[in-house]
Amino acid sequence: MTFKGTMVDKRRFFRNNIIDVGFVFFLLILFSIGILTPLFNFIRLQYETSTNSHFRVVNVAKFNNAANTDLQYSNVSNTVLVLVAIAVIAVFIILTLLFWHEKALRKRVEKKLMNYQENLNKFFQERTDEFKRSERQWVSILSSLADAVIATNETGHIIFMNTIAEKTTGWSKSDAFHRPFLQIFKLLSEEHRQPLDDMFTRIFKGENVTDLPVHILLVKKNGDEIPIVCHGSQLKSENGSSIGVVFVFYDNTKHRQNELALRNQAMLLNFAHDAIFVFDTDNKITFWNRGAEETYGWTSAEAVGRVIYDLLNTRYPTSQQNIKTELENTG
Repeated sequence: MTFKGTMVDKRRFFRNNIIDVGFVFFLLILFSIGILTPLFNFIRLQYETSTNSHFRVVNVAKFNNAANTDLQYSNVSNTVLVLVAIAVIAVFIILTLLFWHEKALRKRVEKKLMNYQENLNKFFQERTDEFKRSERQWVSILSSLADAVIATNETGHIIFMNTIAEKTTGWSKSDAFHRPFLQIFKLLSEEHRQPLDDMFTRIFKGENVTDLPVHILLVKKNGDEIPIVCHGSQLKSENGSSIGVVFVFYDNTKHRQNELALRNQAMLLNFAHDAIFVFDTDNKITFWNRGAEETYGWTSAEAVGRVIYDLLNTRYPTSQQNIKTELENTG
């Protein structure tokens, strides 16, 4: 970033020099008119006085009064001319000193302005470089996340997408950049098939959006619909005002498929006639099939969550800790 308005470019420097030279010539002309003309008149009067002096000497008695008057007039004129010449010289010297002082002052001011500009440009360049480094770091961090990230500005236009968001939505960064949010991020309620178009507005206003449907579908660029898990929050400036919205989401397709597979497997286990139950590391029952209900008499609702040893009142030939240690060592 540079500030050309404070720079003294070559054109302005050349123009200033032309003005300075013209001013000097103007002063020289004034000096010539003010000094040479009175001096010339003074010399001329002296010459005329010396030429006509013998006429005044011969007729001293006759023209005594007239001669005295001429001499007095000549002396006064000479004095005035000398004073005028001195005044003009003084004015010329003062103007010259003022001119060079103003020129030196202007150069000092221009030098200070140039130094100030250089320091200001350096400061802004450092801040710009620092901001760019910080921006690259945050972009790198957001781009490396396993979840998809989309950010918008205050008008709801896309300003950032990471690679996962590109793959999930089907939109590239170049195509999505500065497009409206709802054009890129189309959400539907899986149950009612209703569009969730008010998400951006509500989150941008700072509302705590807790009434979203459990199952949300994302409509991709090619029209395909995929289940996602989504969370949105405000982007705030330093003074706390909202400047945009960021959405973090991920494709929930595989998780939904795994859940369906587990439910199918649980259904198969539930139809088995043998007693099958599962408990976690805290020995609490997490699955209890129909065979276990028929064998032990406890229903699934009564058994799930209970400690297996307390429920069945199991007795072991050795301590439970020894059995657990042996299972961990031998599998």
